Amino acid sequence: MLAVYEIDEPDPKANISAISPKRGWTLKFPNAPFDCESLFIWKDYGYVISKLFNKAHAQIFRFPLQDTTEPQMLELVATTKIESPVTGADLSADGNLLGLVAKDGAYVYRINGDVTHVNEVKPHHTKIKDEHIEGCCFVPDGLLATSERRGIFLFTDPAFRGQ
Repeated sequence: MLAVYEIDEPDPKANISAISPKRGWTLKFPNAPFDCESLFIWKDYGYVISKLFNKAHAQIFRFPLQDTTEPQMLELVATTKIESPVTGADLSADGNLLGLVAKDGAYVYRINGDVTHVNEVKPHHTKIKDEHIEGCCFVPDGLLATSERRGIFLFTDPAFRGQ
């Protein structure tokens, strides 16, 4: 099983010793359990992406954000062609672009608000030499990615800005 929690963003200037979740979801894997480090929210769903090794393709699963105490089964919605462990994801505010970072670089898919389009479109891919990329988010200039080693990368190719 997998647990996902929603929390309020803490004030970085406050002296906080503990953070309590607002709500949480317990998720069941449809098949064998897998590792995942990527989460994004779109409309009424949360999405997690499998972090697979051995050149297996990363898959995108979703779960409804409804309040429930019962475990929910993850639903497979898309399979990428990415054969590198995916470690971060973000969706542009308008839902048009899905950005993913993996051990072999950054990817952006033009999905136009429908995550299942990942199955149909070819992503724009930019290679990175840093295999410790762990997170990403869209900013006005493109896709910003961070590394466990404190490196910061900004992908400004027009594809990463929706152009």
